[in-house]
Amino acid sequence: MFPLVGVSLVSLLAVALIDAYLATTETRSTIDRQLQGVVHVLATSNFPLTDTVLQQMKELSGADFVLADQHGNHLSTTLRDSIVELPESSLSDSGQKVALGPQLTVAGKQYFHSSAKLQNRTTRDGPDMLHTLFPCDQYNAAWRRAFLPPLVVGILAIGAVAAVTQWIAGRISNSLGDLSTGVARLAQGEYVTVELPLRDDEVRDLAQSINHTSNRLADYEQQIRQTEQVRTVAMLGAGLAHEIRNAATGCRLAIDLHAENCGTVTNDDGLAVAKGQLQLMENRLQSFLKLGKENESVPNEEVDLNELVESILPLVIPAARHAKVQIDWRPEEMPIKVLANADTLSMVIVNLLLNAVEAAQRHSVNSYTPPQVLLSVGRSSDNQAELLVCDSGDGPATTIAENLFQPFVSTKAEGVGLGLAVASQVAIAHGGKIDWCRQNGQTVFRFSVPLMEKS
Repeated sequence: MFPLVGVSLVSLLAVALIDAYLATTETRSTIDRQLQGVVHVLATSNFPLTDTVLQQMKELSGADFVLADQHGNHLSTTLRDSIVELPESSLSDSGQKVALGPQLTVAGKQYFHSSAKLQNRTTRDGPDMLHTLFPCDQYNAAWRRAFLPPLVVGILAIGAVAAVTQWIAGRISNSLGDLSTGVARLAQGEYVTVELPLRDDEVRDLAQSINHTSNRLADYEQQIRQTEQVRTVAMLGAGLAHEIRNAATGCRLAIDLHAENCGTVTNDDGLAVAKGQLQLMENRLQSFLKLGKENESVPNEEVDLNELVESILPLVIPAARHAKVQIDWRPEEMPIKVLANADTLSMVIVNLLLNAVEAAQRHSVNSYTPPQVLLSVGRSSDNQAELLVCDSGDGPATTIAENLFQPFVSTKAEGVGLGLAVASQVAIAHGGKIDWCRQNGQTVFRFSVPLMEKS
């Protein structure tokens, strides 16, 4: 900003000096015209130029006058105590050409001296001479009055411009400094926003652009991290799934052989639940392996949500009984049919129910209300098939509430944060969605998919 300040100062100083010069020149011209008018009157008048007449002219013009003959003898004067011989300086034959002449000292006082011949007042020795003495101090006072105001105004204007320029430069410099710091932090990977200036100008627009860039980069980084996390899960799952699934399959086959060898326990509900849990384990492992593979086709079939929930409840009720949580199941009177993959929907429903049971159990430790989970199936107002899972728990922690359906988001010590992420992907793959809210002191998870069109 220094070049701008320098140009402003030089420009204002030049304007002030020019105004002062013009004012001084105008002052001198004004005095000259005034003297010319007075001398012209005296030169062309027919009345005698006595001391009284000259004194009156002095009061009009501020100058002293001395009327002398050709020999230098004073005929009349306004100088009472100073009888000196005056030279013929700036001599003019006409009063209309009188101007401030050279300086002359008379009785210790400085004057501008000029003289003019009065042609209409001629004796046999020649015309009389009128000497004009304009006080230098009076001229200087008039000169200062004309010179100082524009100079002072110019100096004040220079100071004001310098102060305003300095203030603007400081404000812009501070704003640019904040932007520079924000960009430096952005370059180091800290995606923070900078404070917007109060004034709506180009600097504010630049700050908004930087904040927009920072937010976009933060989103990109989050997406990259999620992609890397999903890719890591896929890589680890590929190595573990084979062994775990083989073990689960072996357990299920062993239970089948045991049931065949022991005919008395063929209809044992415990064995049926164990076989169902092993089958569910295989399905969940398969779903985790498919996490992040959105384009992979999944075979769909006609599924009645009422029947699907009925078949799943026996797998969850033992865990609910162990946690002393009551599950209230409210089926829809009419079939709720969707076109979906039964295995993936089963995995989602089991995961939501187990999460609800665990949340209700944790809340019951510090509450007198009995832990409860409400499960219902129905049709939504937007013609979607919906599954509602309500629990009496406290709801998700505020630190993860906004990212609840992202991979690896969990507050459980033993949790990995993949269950709800898989549920969200399953909902999207079926053209639906999953969300949650707090309603009447309960946590409500809503899983919705399109109803199957009637043929």
